[in-house]
Formats: sequence, C-alpha cells, structure tokens
Amino acid sequence: MMKKVVFVNPPVDNELFGVFSDVLGKLPQLGILFLASILRKNNFEVKIIDAYNLRMSSEDALKKIKEFNPDFICLTSNTEYINYAADFAKKIKFWRKDIIIILGGPHINLAPVETLKLYASFDFGLIGESERSLLEFLNSNSKKVPGLVFREKNNIVVNKSDERIKSLDSLPFPSFDLLEGFPEKYQPTPTNFKNYPSTGLTMSRGCPWNCSFCDKSVFGKKFIYHSPKYVVSLIENLRDNFGIRDICFYDDVFTIPHFRIKKFCELMISRKVNISWSCLTRIDCVDKKILKLMKLAGCWQISYGIESGSQRVLDILNKDLSLVDIKKRIGETKSAGISVRGFFIIGSPKETKEDIEKTWHLIKESKIDDLELEFFTPIPRTVLGESSSDFGSFDTSWRKTSMLKANFVPNTLDRETLESYYKKIIKDFYTQPRIIKNYFFKLFNPSKTRFIIYGLKTFVKILFSKN
Repeated sequence: MMKKVVFVNPPVDNELFGVFSDVLGKLPQLGILFLASILRKNNFEVKIIDAYNLRMSSEDALKKIKEFNPDFICLTSNTEYINYAADFAKKIKFWRKDIIIILGGPHINLAPVETLKLYASFDFGLIGESERSLLEFLNSNSKKVPGLVFREKNNIVVNKSDERIKSLDSLPFPSFDLLEGFPEKYQPTPTNFKNYPSTGLTMSRGCPWNCSFCDKSVFGKKFIYHSPKYVVSLIENLRDNFGIRDICFYDDVFTIPHFRIKKFCELMISRKVNISWSCLTRIDCVDKKILKLMKLAGCWQISYGIESGSQRVLDILNKDLSLVDIKKRIGETKSAGISVRGFFIIGSPKETKEDIEKTWHLIKESKIDDLELEFFTPIPRTVLGESSSDFGSFDTSWRKTSMLKANFVPNTLDRETLESYYKKIIKDFYTQPRIIKNYFFKLFNPSKTRFIIYGLKTFVKILFSKN
C-alpha cells in the first residue's frame, strides 16, 4: 500500500495581515511543490493543503487532512507564523496523537533547537535542502538522516545537513497540479505582474553576498542554478497546461552569471515563449547589454534591493553598493524600457532622520516606477539580528518578525517618528502626478483593474491607520 503524505502551508489568523490583506501576494511554495514531485516519483500518495494562501480556516484545513488520512504530515513555516503552525499541529495531534508531524521551512533552519524545545506538537524538523533527506526519512524512519532535528531524552539533536544538490535540473518539475484552484486563486503582489494568470518561480538557490540583515539559513552562500533550458521548458509547461501568461522570478539574485541569463533570454526569444516576466536582483548585477536583451525576451520590470539612500546606512547593512552605481543602474534600466521597483528599508540600526530623508530624496530623484517600503526587522542568526539589541529596542517574540510593522526602533529614532516617515514616504510617492498617471492607465488592463482598486483601498487605510 502506498504511504500517504500531506504537505500543509498552515492557516493563520486573517487579521494578521491588517491593512495589507487585499494586496499581499499569494505565491505557491515552490519548496513544497518540488518535494511533492519527488515523493510522487517514488510511489507516495501526496496531497497539498495551502491553507495560508487560500485563507483557509483551521477547521477546514483539518477536515481536509482527516479526509485524506495521511501517514505523515509535513508543515512549513517562516518565523512570523511559527506560532500558528504550532497551534495547528496541536489540533492535528488532538485528532490523531500517533501521526508524525515534520516541520520544514525557513524558521526551523533559523532556530532548530529552540523550536523543538518550545513546541511539543512537532515531532521532527528538517533543515537545509530536504529533497533527499525527506524521502530517506519517510522510507526508513531513521534518526541518522542528514538535517534531521529530533528529541533524544532531554536533548534536542540536530544532524548535520546533507551536501547541497549539485544539479537542480535533476529535480522533477514542481507539482503545480496539486494546488487547489491554481492558478486562479494565486497571484504575486498587484505591482509585480503585468498579465494574468501569473505565478512565481526561482531559477537558482543561494546568494554569495554578505548583507548583514539577510537570512540565508536554508540555501547559504553557495550559488547554484537550473539550466536555462530547464526553466524555459517549465515556463512552457505552465503556459500550455495552466494558461500562465506572466512569471515573477523571485531569486535573490536573478541576473548572475550573465552568460546564463543571456542563454535564457535567447531561448525565450527563439522558442517564442511570448509571456511577460519580472525579476529581483542586485543593482550592481546588470549592465546595458544584458538589460536590452532582457527587455527583448519579455522582461517588463526589475525589483532592486536598494534599501537606503544613505551611504552610511548602506554600509551598516553591508550592501557593498555605492549611491553613484545605484543611480546609474536605475537610469540604465529605465532607458532599456524596463520598469524599476525599488525595495527600501527604514529604521535600520543607527539610522537617523537625516538618513531617512536621504532615502526619500533618492526615491524621488531616481524616478523609480514602484515602491516596496518596509521596516527593518531583526532576524535570528543574522549579523544585525544578533546585535540589534545593542542599537535599539524590539519585541523578540517570533510573532513580531514582520517587516510590515515597526517592531525594531533604533536608539536614534522613536516609534512615532518612524511610523510618521513611513506614511509620509508612501503618501508622497503615490500622490506624484507621474505615479497617479501610471496607475490610472493600469486600470484599463482587465487583469489589473481589481488589484489596483485593492491597492487604492490599502493606500487609504495606511494613511488613516493609527499604526
């Protein structure tokens, strides 16, 4: 008899999303989809319950689990939602005490020992890449599996994780067909897709840079990637079988090495894939030549992690970027006909009012097309996450690890000032005539209309919210 495994992206309290509830993206968890494909290939019966993205209640999610009656349950969670995952695991255990619950995802990688100490409802954890280790554990139930986290008497044991996968092309295509309501019930954030239906993909794992605020606990610094041929074939599969018309690549650094992106773009053109796509990357990892080719291959927007308009703050964040290069590359991107979406952070350690003013000046001066503004948030096991208490105050509760709220307040600022600047930058940016004009014309794109209306409602809520 085939063993049954259910992957669950656990439900959370819908009130958690606050004013952003209508505009937060709903992207498939690619890690789960790859794992599901591997298990199916090895004769497991697999189900995916994406309660988080489908805004499913705990009761409804548990009902689906009961109907499937699995042998194993695999949960995923980041740090902000770990309490919700643990609460849901408790409910599962109340239904069936003997069922094995395995926790994967970003949070267990950040705090494996603390997590199993605090939450008895998780039987095991898996850290690192789990494509080999999960299959091995489900087949053997051995505690010698690489990356396994488990209880041994009064101790928590963390096995050394397995070596990184050498070839990502060895992985079968992710199981998008197991997602309920895909692609209609999924979409990136409204500012991050051009056509609909749209979905997210990654071409690579790892990031070789050393930003002091960034979590790299799962994939680390070693950079590996799918071949362009694999990715283009996957996109064609999504287009032909699911009607996907737009891809949002959310690799940490999409545009390295250039020969890979060059080959990807050439394949997109020669095979006439004919879809729009966007990506995230570092601003120092593009040049005029590659930007021009990306535009020809369907790229319409690039999101850059700029973070600050203050060189002093950029150095604190260890971004290894100069303001001169930032301004130059933004100009080159826009000249290539590609929209620029800028990621910025306020409230970093040691940041002052003058630094935030410099950030707002850069945003205006560079004429970026869209803005993603977040608050600095200390993340466990990162350089600044470990030292942030020396530079400010914050609630260390995992539940507060959200960049949408001002949890960390540096000693150089106060909360009222920080939140005031957030509202000011959002208001001043989106009330610029050129931005209003841009969004007005987007209203006439049928795939965008309802999302632009949601965005307008969110904008108004931010301006009039108390915090």
